[in-house]
Amino acid sequence: MADSLMPYVQALYESAAEAGSTEAVEKDLEQLDAVLKQNQDYTAMLGHPGVTREQKAAWLTELTAGAEPLLTTFLTILAHHGLAGLISGLYAAWKDCVRQANEIETVLVETPAPLSAKDEAALTAMLESRLKRKIELTVRVEPDLIAGLRVRARDLVLDNTVRSRLNTMREQLVESR
Repeated sequence: MADSLMPYVQALYESAAEAGSTEAVEKDLEQLDAVLKQNQDYTAMLGHPGVTREQKAAWLTELTAGAEPLLTTFLTILAHHGLAGLISGLYAAWKDCVRQANEIETVLVETPAPLSAKDEAALTAMLESRLKRKIELTVRVEPDLIAGLRVRARDLVLDNTVRSRLNTMREQLVESR
């Protein structure tokens, strides 16, 4: 869903950047996302083929009253083009677009125990140096890893866990028979 929205979101981002309103648009998108998550019926109605595009545009205009006018106009255009059903993925697509525009890489780190703030900062610095770009680090605790950590960024996976090393040793033993 986010892929089909990306060209539209990139246009919104570029327009917001030109107008100097990226922060306001992001704040309003975050609020819209929260409202849509709390009210699944509203989200379903935006995607329902029995509701006219004009009615969807009117609902979105009403819902975003007081929001950045650029966003309200954008949502109305999406509704008139039959894309109102995709709006629930708009905030996630916006965040992807912002990361892309700012050359920020999302990195997932899996560890068997939580990392301290100091360890997280050191890991972030090391990964930014290795990947040669800013990163947005997400740490997920996976107790079954035993020890070590696994890093996932784009198509890169660095697996320095005890479980991985044990699996490698087992494979080597099987191959040597």
